[in-house]
Amino acid sequence: MKPNDRADLVCRHITENADRLYRLAYRYVKNEQDAMDVVQEAACKIFQYQSKIQHPEYIDTMLYRVTVNSALDLLRKRRRETIGLPLTEEGREDDHGDLYALELLDVLDEKSRAIVILRFFEDKPLAEIAEILQMNLSTVKTRLYSALRKLKKSLESVRDSFDFIFIDCPPSLGLLTVNALVAADGVIIPIQCEFYALEGVSQLMKTVELVRREMNRNLQITGVILSMFDGRTNLGLQVVQEVKRFFGNKVFKTVIPKNVRLAEAPSYGLSIVDYDPSSKGAKAYKKLADEFVQREGR
Repeated sequence: MKPNDRADLVCRHITENADRLYRLAYRYVKNEQDAMDVVQEAACKIFQYQSKIQHPEYIDTMLYRVTVNSALDLLRKRRRETIGLPLTEEGREDDHGDLYALELLDVLDEKSRAIVILRFFEDKPLAEIAEILQMNLSTVKTRLYSALRKLKKSLESVRDSFDFIFIDCPPSLGLLTVNALVAADGVIIPIQCEFYALEGVSQLMKTVELVRREMNRNLQITGVILSMFDGRTNLGLQVVQEVKRFFGNKVFKTVIPKNVRLAEAPSYGLSIVDYDPSSKGAKAYKKLADEFVQREGR
């Protein structure tokens, strides 16, 4: 790759990921100006070492790695080791709602915090996290498992401070999901209204029963959410019937429709409520939230 082409490619990646890098930095430093400084420093470092980039597909990984390292360097320099978002200088809550992070992460060491943030706030796969942090994949898995165990203990101390605490799990039945099931009181199961989505439900139920029997007797099925529903297809209607037949009144009445705006929102790093609050998807999720609160008697 020619130097000019590489520079243009790096510049494009930085521009396209600027908002995400800013949010990532903000989760560490909790200050708008500091976050901007971190991103600027990361961009400068990437340009400085762009000659070492041999494979364009690794540019995003390098951007995240340099941003995380720059943020950690700033935290070390200023001896600020907290992750939770404090009040702003004016004494009001910060308006970056999607940047919200619990102070519970304070119980974790530096590397473990980075892993948790990248996995659950940036939705990065474990393999990519290993690349970003330059760690062995098995080490990342071990640290994450250990971090979740610590967070479970910490949850007990703040249980009464929140109406609800949600733990978003990856769509697999690995150690991460099992550990979340051990910490949880209930499970909300999202099911896409597609054929193959039903195949994993039976295995999930077996896992839930195993966890309930061996590690968490209080674990219950709180509800089932039907998503990506298309009422124009027979398949969608059949899936709804099958799920309701199996789970009965556990299925939420509100169904999340298949919606273009819902599909677009994640690519902009936004929730559907922030991306397009007037869309059918946003209205459906708001209705689902109301139904959940009513069901829980709050």
